[in-house]
Amino acid sequence: MLGGLVELAKACGHDVRVERSRLMLSPAVASACETLGVDPYWSLSEGTLIVCAAPERAELVLHELSEDGIAAALVGEVLAGRGRLWVAEPDGGVSTFDEPLPDPYWPAYEKAVREGWR
Repeated sequence: MLGGLVELAKACGHDVRVERSRLMLSPAVASACETLGVDPYWSLSEGTLIVCAAPERAELVLHELSEDGIAAALVGEVLAGRGRLWVAEPDGGVSTFDEPLPDPYWPAYEKAVREGWR
């Protein structure tokens, strides 16, 4: 998810600010990532849709997605800037990213294969 948000910030040339606590994470993904020792917010996120909407239309977009059975959440905003991601952390700190971090999934997958996980 965070890698996609960095890419969004770079592509639009504005900063993106999100609250990590608002990013959706299913219990199954949280459990799998904990087992593998992987940060779920930097790992693969196929099927994730990032939508930007004008502030006055955000609630309508959330409603329409909900009507179609699509879970969605308002997680942040696009701000003036130069393509940086700002992440408000649950502890009150702020992390900034100019580039995506390496995806932790592949080293974890390689380890699981090497160790014969089933």
